[in-house]
Amino acid sequence: MRPVCSNGRKMNFQNYSICTDKYGFKRYLKRYECEDCSNGPLRSKCTKAKSDKIRGIQKNMDWEYIKATIQQLLSEEETGKIYRQRKIDVEPDFGYFKA
Repeated sequence: MRPVCSNGRKMNFQNYSICTDKYGFKRYLKRYECEDCSNGPLRSKCTKAKSDKIRGIQKNMDWEYIKATIQQLLSEEETGKIYRQRKIDVEPDFGYFKA
């Protein structure tokens, strides 16, 4: 599914890229760019840049998949019940430690 900009235009796929952090972990990203809307009325929602550069974003599809899976799990009744109980059992202790 392609991302959509603030103006409702679909962003076009440009290329794949690999980012390596300082620990050597590699992230596989997809880069998308919007069509040229330098004079568009919603440009200020997309970017605060003063130049006429085209807005681009990078998506980590592995991360998007993990987020969707977790969201689906948390929406299930049994998993939600366990998560609500965890907030009661565990989270207050962290607050006590901080205090």
